[in-house]
Formats: sequence, C-alpha cells, structure tokens
Amino acid sequence: MKSTDILIITPGFPKDEDDANCIPSLQLLVQEMSEVEGVNIQVISTQYPFRFGTYYWHGIPVLACGGANRRYHQKLFTYLKALWFLLRFGRKATVVQGFWLYECGFLAAFWGWLIGALSVVTVQGQDSKPGNGYFGVMRWWSKRKHMRVVSISEFGKRQLLENGGIQTDAILPTGIDFRNMPSFNALSLRKWDVMGAGSLVPVKNYFEFLEVLALVQKTIPSLKACIAGGGPQQPELQKRIDELELDCELTGEIPRAEVLKRMGETKIFLHTSVWEGQGFVLMECLAMGMYGVASPVGWLPPSQKSFVCPDRQTRADAVIRILTSPQNFDAVPVLTMKETAANYLQFYRKSLS
Repeated sequence: MKSTDILIITPGFPKDEDDANCIPSLQLLVQEMSEVEGVNIQVISTQYPFRFGTYYWHGIPVLACGGANRRYHQKLFTYLKALWFLLRFGRKATVVQGFWLYECGFLAAFWGWLIGALSVVTVQGQDSKPGNGYFGVMRWWSKRKHMRVVSISEFGKRQLLENGGIQTDAILPTGIDFRNMPSFNALSLRKWDVMGAGSLVPVKNYFEFLEVLALVQKTIPSLKACIAGGGPQQPELQKRIDELELDCELTGEIPRAEVLKRMGETKIFLHTSVWEGQGFVLMECLAMGMYGVASPVGWLPPSQKSFVCPDRQTRADAVIRILTSPQNFDAVPVLTMKETAANYLQFYRKSLS
C-alpha cells in the first residue's frame, strides 16, 4: 500500500512525552494514526512549546515555531518560522492537516495548494463562532479542489455554515481514550440522581441546570445532585442553590479521576451548555453507564440513554421520566480514539482517490 505522508499544523503540541496536558485529544489522535502501517507523520506547532527548534515525540518529528501566542507584528515572525519549516521539511506531504480554522488552517490550505497536496482543516467549535477573522479567506480556500473541511459534530457543521458560509465535507467526531477510564459496577448503588461537570462559567449555563433541578424537585422532592468543577460563578450558583432549596453539591475543582468516579456513582448527566463543539463528557457519561440529558449543542451519541432536549421543561421532563422508570447502568459503546484515527485515514484516502 502506498504510504501516506501527513503534515500536521497545530497551534500547540506536547513539549515532551511527559506533557499530558497539551491538547490531549490531538496528541492521542496523532499517536493512534502514527501506529498505522504506511502512515508517516510530522508536526509543525506554531505557538507552543514556547521555544524554537526541532525534537521528537514518540518518534514523530515536531517542528516548534515558538510563537508563544505573541500578537500583532510579532505574529509575522511566527508565520515566517512556519514557512521556513514548510520549505525545508514539508514538500513531500500527501496530506496537510490543519487544526483549527485560524492561522493553522490557513497555512494548511495555502501549503497544500502550493505543493499539490490534499489540505484538510478541522473545525473544533470556538472557531465556528461569529467574528472569526479567518472566515473570508477560508471560505475562498474551501472552494478549491484540493481543500476539505471537517467538523466534529452536526452542531458545529450548522454553525460553520451559518456564521462563516463554509460547507463541511465530513463530520468526524473525536473518540475517547478508554485507557484512562475507570472500571465500575453497573449494579452498584448510584447515590446521586443528577450530575453536571465542567468549569463554572457562563457558557456552561449552570443557572439553567439549577432551574431544571427545581422543576424536577416538584415531582421528586428527594432529588440529590452535584456539579463537579470550579470557576468564577461558584458563589452566585451557591446562592441560587440556597434560594431554590436544592440538594445540590458544588464540589469545586477536583481531579479528573474524581470526576469520573462520581460519574460512576450518578444516574443522569445533565448538560445545559449553550455552546459545545463536541463535548467529550457527553460520550464519557454514556461510557460510565449514565443517562444523558443535553441541550442541542455538541454531540451526544444516539442511544436509548440519550435525550437531546430543546428547552428547560423538556429537560426536566426527561429527567423525571428516567428517575421514575426502571433503569440500568450498563455502559453504552461509544467512539474510541482508535476509531477516530481510522476514520481520518479513510477520509484522507477517499479524498485522494
């Protein structure tokens, strides 16, 4: 089989093999793709690590521009460093993959056109919001024959078309890494009825979460809930909990392992976010045997345990229906990172044929 040489352009990449916090989903995707026979990968990282130079990450060459998120005229030097790396190392690429629809997407589109390679730009979510200054030029690039645009959810696809006028060529959600998922007993007692998880910030819409709980509590007075996460809205949320007389614990910032443990001890995951590119937590809740009740953003995989609801009342109704019906807490199979890597490679090869 002919080899596939993939050049990935990203704003950030792990500075070494111990750096697990830098865009975990991207590094897992790169690692899974690199383990496929006939696939060769190299990475250009424009902003992080905050140093200039080349190094190897799990055998993959990484070319770091060291942009350090500098702005205005200093950004020009980052572009020049990236172009120097492209001229020196990027001429033999079969696929130029850009993450996301900002500077790295632009560089991927331009370089693929220049060397006659396939350009693919993945749109993550925030980059499909109104006001993205790259919409104009990327809308032009997206109409070129060498160019493909990938979204990670149907919601992201709709937002990209509505806000940027850019058509999506494929929807490729990102899977989860089961190596870091804890085991759980589906028959164990679940002591919380409803749970939320994430930073306590406006986009997560936790005041709506509490209003849904208040509606449910009218039917189920014993309702017990928790929100795992910390953030600037914690004092105001605690005040609202007291006003509504809810049994809802705010845990504050806790380790990811503790969040997952709580998911294995809770019946329903309630997701009221107003914006989500995909939302890994929506897959994680199903993998932990929970029921998912969510607003129509991100991607809640379809299943008998999945309820996508348009408003406060329908979310409350779904929670009540689940809690007053027989339940099971068996895990729902969800997309894995290995499957995501296979889907990307299949998309590349189909686009190249």
